[in-house]
Amino acid sequence: MSQPLRQARQDRITRVSRRLAATMTLLLALTPAGIALYAIGFSETMLASHPWLAGLRLPVRPLALEESALATAALLVAAAPSLWGLWELRALFRGFAAGMVFSPSSARRLRRFALSLMVSGLSEPVGSVLLSLAVLRHNPPDGPHGALSISTADLFVVLLGVVLLVIAWVMGEAAALADENAGFV
Repeated sequence: MSQPLRQARQDRITRVSRRLAATMTLLLALTPAGIALYAIGFSETMLASHPWLAGLRLPVRPLALEESALATAALLVAAAPSLWGLWELRALFRGFAAGMVFSPSSARRLRRFALSLMVSGLSEPVGSVLLSLAVLRHNPPDGPHGALSISTADLFVVLLGVVLLVIAWVMGEAAALADENAGFV
């Protein structure tokens, strides 16, 4: 491959990676704020119809500030693996922008992102229980007291994480071989 073509490809990788890193930074900042706005600002209308709670057929009612704060905490706990994944993707794309495409650090970041996906797939059941406990704290004794949500989408996310984990492992091995071969030249 000619040097100008290789440079054009690297420039394109740099441009796209910078944009993606900026997008991840924006999502890292907006996600917690959006969750808090959702749980506190729209607690009366939105939380009763949240997919994790929809099966309970809760009446639409205003939540006390304490319940809204607990709902926010529950949703943030459930979102934590995704936020970790965004953090790792941001670092991965920053590395790509700096020219570290097939490097041990890129493989490590991709592996961590894969692990965050796997944990994220398991966070919905935990989040659904925590959210239902937060919202149903003052429910009558004969009403529902908790909800557990598990979906095939969660299982797919875990499977995708496993696939990316193997790809990261192969990428790390390729980077190690490249380093080893560079030592012989």
